[in-house]
Amino acid sequence: MKTFLLCVLTLLLVSCKDTPTQIISTKSVIRAHVYFQDQNVGGVPVILTQTSDTVRTDANGIALFHVAAGVYIVKFDSLVGPGPSPHSFTDTVDARHSDTTKVEVFDCLACVSADSQNADVQFSLTPSTSEGSPQNPVTISFQILNTGTIPKVCGVECDYLVAPGVDYQIYGPDSKVLPKPSEPRCPDGEMPFPGGANLSGNLIFNGTYYDWIWRPYTAHSGWYTVLASFTYWIGNDYQHHVIITREAAFKWKEK
Repeated sequence: MKTFLLCVLTLLLVSCKDTPTQIISTKSVIRAHVYFQDQNVGGVPVILTQTSDTVRTDANGIALFHVAAGVYIVKFDSLVGPGPSPHSFTDTVDARHSDTTKVEVFDCLACVSADSQNADVQFSLTPSTSEGSPQNPVTISFQILNTGTIPKVCGVECDYLVAPGVDYQIYGPDSKVLPKPSEPRCPDGEMPFPGGANLSGNLIFNGTYYDWIWRPYTAHSGWYTVLASFTYWIGNDYQHHVIITREAAFKWKEK
């Protein structure tokens, strides 16, 4: 009996020693690709909003992120035209377990504006905090500055409730646009935006939002993205108006 047990133990030890250790990767990969026509675009900063990790695209236009499975907001920064440059683009990706998720962005290298008078408008939006809650609402500050000497014109329609010429959308954790209540009726208008002028406004997110008939909804926990645009033109030439887009993200805790 002792001889039998010794043989079994010996076989088990040999089996364990001869079996190679297998390393199984549990990471997911986000593969970001920036291109223009048949060219790859290198040097573009790609940012994971939740972690603030930044990787520049290589000579093949590729930036790789090795992450845990989950939903991520990927921001491509310093892209070119049309209109004033640089600008950025944001996409939401679902990185699956041990899989590669691809996201591609077209960077218009041929769209650099030759009109220098369109490059002197600065537009920014800044959250007051990176993580908000009902006890700590998030204030999004909008700032638009005409740094040049050429007067511009922007709209003062009822849609522009946060600042003249500004419209916005808020995307929830499910990447869907949050509804907005109906706006009061009022005539469309214009206002001058001379050189050196500054426009500003605030949007407060306190966790409660409303649909078009003012029914309240509670914001769930997760990441929210504010996508805003500022529209302006020169003189009476609205046909050649310029739209500048910016985005900002913040984390929300429901409780």
